[in-house]
Amino acid sequence: MKLVFISDIHLNVRNSEDLWESSRFLKLADEIINLTPNKVVLLGDIFEHARPNLESEKAFYEFLNHIKTSLDEVDILIISGNHEVLGNGRTTFDYLPNINFTYYKEPVRLSLNTSLDLWLVGNNRLDFLKNVKQNLKSKQNILGSHIRCGMGSIIKPEIDFNNFMPFFDDIVLGDIHSRHFVGNNVQYTSQPYRTTYATPSDCGIVTLEVNSKSYTFGYHKLYLPSRNLLEVGFEDLSDVLKGLNKLDLYKIRVPVLLEQVYKLPKVPSNIRLEPIIQVEEVDRDEAIEEFRNSGRIDIVETLLRLSKQVSTLSERSMEHGENILKEILTEYKK
Repeated sequence: MKLVFISDIHLNVRNSEDLWESSRFLKLADEIINLTPNKVVLLGDIFEHARPNLESEKAFYEFLNHIKTSLDEVDILIISGNHEVLGNGRTTFDYLPNINFTYYKEPVRLSLNTSLDLWLVGNNRLDFLKNVKQNLKSKQNILGSHIRCGMGSIIKPEIDFNNFMPFFDDIVLGDIHSRHFVGNNVQYTSQPYRTTYATPSDCGIVTLEVNSKSYTFGYHKLYLPSRNLLEVGFEDLSDVLKGLNKLDLYKIRVPVLLEQVYKLPKVPSNIRLEPIIQVEEVDRDEAIEEFRNSGRIDIVETLLRLSKQVSTLSERSMEHGENILKEILTEYKK
């Protein structure tokens, strides 16, 4: 028997023309199909919003249908994540027709072989894990859930891991968006692809092979279209742009002097440049003339939209940089 564990897809198809988001979701289905699992376990945060729009619901059911029609015998199992909890004990999946998937609102124990059980516990029922020991049988137990662990002094755990971690042989969790381990028996799946602009990192899904006497975990890396955040020096920008993937989306932050802004290249639609102006004093007339000659008024307008990010040296410098940009725009349009 083979299982795959996936979490934190954060599906959010913004409108009917958002083909990039919906198409990469179907590419994820293709990756799952190629692994030929018997069970696909979705460990929560499938949707970005607890009340998804119609476009996101449509993409979700297309994803399910593609997997079910491509594999002869496959079960798709779902538990809720924190993004799908509505309150009063309700979740997103209480309102979606259970077509081609099984939703477990309450904790459930599934037998994988005669000596191994899989427990699935949604984020809506983490209270169950506080006294989980009394529910476990005298056999091997794996937990699949959606729980935030503690990470340093900033992120606090949702519940005390000591309440349940010692009682499971292995634990697979969603919530942390990167590949992450806690102790000797807890692993986070990571996202199948980056859903927000972030520094590139490994994305993938966890696999589980089960035979009559034992089981083995694996990790399948994925290289699906993602959103990437890069910070690139002005001098290196041209070389970096040449190596970017046309299927990915990029936000590139570029520290520049004001006189360098008009020299920034025009980029394809999948790339967004965010110049970070570094300026103390500037010759206003010279700057206006340079922008006039360059014809790059699109850069000035972009910078004004990003005025909160203009300059990084000081509050005085930030105000000075923004005022200069406004003057340039005013003079240019005369």
